[in-house]
Amino acid sequence: MSVHYVLGIDMGGTAAKLGLIPLATLLETLPSAASSSSSSSSCPTPPLPPPPFLHRVPLPKYRSERTPTTIVTLLVDACRDLLSQGGVRWEEVAAVGVGFPGHVNAAMAGGAANLSEDWETGVPLTDLLKEGFRRHTGDGGQTTFLENIPSTIVLINDADAALAAEAWGGAARGHKDVVMLTLGTGIGVAVWLHGQAWSGSRGLVEGGHMVVEKEGRKCGCGQRGCLEMYASATAVVRRAEEVGFQMRRSKVREERGGDKGEAGTAGGEREHEGGTTVSLREEVDGQREQAKKDGDQNGVLNAKRVFDAAFASPSDPLAMQVVEEAADYLGLGCLNLCRVLDPSLVLFAGGMSGAGPRLVAMVKEKFVAHGWSILPHDVDMEIAALGGEQAGIWGSARAAVMRRGGRNEKGGREDMKWNGPFSKSK
Repeated sequence: MSVHYVLGIDMGGTAAKLGLIPLATLLETLPSAASSSSSSSSCPTPPLPPPPFLHRVPLPKYRSERTPTTIVTLLVDACRDLLSQGGVRWEEVAAVGVGFPGHVNAAMAGGAANLSEDWETGVPLTDLLKEGFRRHTGDGGQTTFLENIPSTIVLINDADAALAAEAWGGAARGHKDVVMLTLGTGIGVAVWLHGQAWSGSRGLVEGGHMVVEKEGRKCGCGQRGCLEMYASATAVVRRAEEVGFQMRRSKVREERGGDKGEAGTAGGEREHEGGTTVSLREEVDGQREQAKKDGDQNGVLNAKRVFDAAFASPSDPLAMQVVEEAADYLGLGCLNLCRVLDPSLVLFAGGMSGAGPRLVAMVKEKFVAHGWSILPHDVDMEIAALGGEQAGIWGSARAAVMRRGGRNEKGGREDMKWNGPFSKSK
């Protein structure tokens, strides 16, 4: 009997990650690592292994280039490359799950701040993917249409996909009420209530667009002051540039060969909106572009470099200022979520969660500082067990199996329950 697989796709802010996972693996019932009545897990949660076959493809650099046609072509080609890598035929693929960084309503996807404006009114992504999978161009340029493509293609919000994976095989196992924040290019928020995914009446649970600053930074969603404008990886980099972190490190390396520097910007420079000096912005942009031309990725500022500098010994004061500000906004965001949803566990996933327990401790400290004094703060905060690169793949693949009905390779059915944003799709 041939092995059947499920394709899991995680569309991130800068890249799409794909995994090819055996159907039998996704049908397994995993043991619980925590009691539903307990606020903490007494034993560590072992991470799921990497999918047997993985593929990563970058999205176009500019938002305007990330049109439906471009993204669908990119995903279709990436799926074909992954199948070729695994030596798998389309007829062996039972289902496809797609974690989408925006609003999902049945077969439609849209409202993603990191994609082009063409997505704002909604795009029939499942239909476009099916059409792309069916269309095959041979070596001679002739086009044929394949018949044995997966009939089940499931769309799920990317944060919901990551939490689905954690609830099945990660840190949320055994918990009935969980909130998870995915910290990456933006911030996604997923909610697990009474043991089921909850996404609201229209799939519009977007906690990253919770307003934390009235008349604050303009967000790609059209609002001002969204949480992700202050506490995402993108926001950390932007703020580090504003306070002069990269410029200071560059000057220190040139002048003294060290990594220390004082807060603030160079004297006599004209400031513009946001507190960033004109010369600093020009210098930062010039450094980043030159580093890319030289192939020197070490010269490109990213959130990891800011956190590494903040948590180094001795700590870089500018980097620590940026990290403390981000932790403060995350603490406020978590407090607002907990006051409405009352979870037993808050999880942090995504690339920025790689900062680890020290970031979680800072967020919890700010959470308590902003919170009430009349009742205890007994919610647990932890790093998601599955990691930013894998949780979305596992979760989207698992969701596709649930939507498919949990049919095993012998034709039987698994008892699976799901109440995610696609549960009403036909």
